[in-house]
Amino acid sequence: MRHGRKSKTKRFDGYKRHVSIANGLILGTAVEPANVSEYVPTPRLLSAAQRHGKIEVLDIDRGYLPSPAVEQLHREGVTVHSRAWRMNRYLGLFTKEDFQIDLRRQRVVCPAGKIARILASSIAWFSADDCARCLAKPRCTTAERRSIYIHRQEDLLLQLRRRRHTPVGRAELRKRVAVEHRLARIGAIQGRRARYRGARKNELDLNRAAALANLHVLAGLRTAA
Repeated sequence: MRHGRKSKTKRFDGYKRHVSIANGLILGTAVEPANVSEYVPTPRLLSAAQRHGKIEVLDIDRGYLPSPAVEQLHREGVTVHSRAWRMNRYLGLFTKEDFQIDLRRQRVVCPAGKIARILASSIAWFSADDCARCLAKPRCTTAERRSIYIHRQEDLLLQLRRRRHTPVGRAELRKRVAVEHRLARIGAIQGRRARYRGARKNELDLNRAAALANLHVLAGLRTAA
């Protein structure tokens, strides 16, 4: 039995289903053990979708963001919509989102206006002297000085955080609910328990359930017409 976690308090066992959809139809599926990172099957799901046409907009759960395949699509100009990873306020201190990250100038500006250069190590260290004299330090860090780590996908993450604060961006995020609807349909067909031993056999069973779910969608379209 494999064990995975959605959060500190929510655990799930066995296998996890993954699907890629377009226009309400399931184009790709994957089944992985629960302890495998969520982004692992991303290349397979994207490849299945690309067999039906070019991807121009990608709506994904943030669990898939670490995939190099998503990063590559972003570099190629594909518009990626997702929630960025949460920044928890440890002890009520400033988070990374409170800092202005300027990737073009390779610098970070803190809430007090002090500047730190982004080093080759992808870390921006603020001056210990600046931090010692800063009145906001008690709200910023318990260390001698503050540092900010720059993620390899920082440009994408900055875009996602900016869009989240716009009406258009929030509306786009809601489109991903369609995936949850398809997974719910599959759950109604396949059930909650794995029928077989091993991810491969259960993925074949997921394909069967996905085909039936697609037929339900097509039947609905014919009725509407």
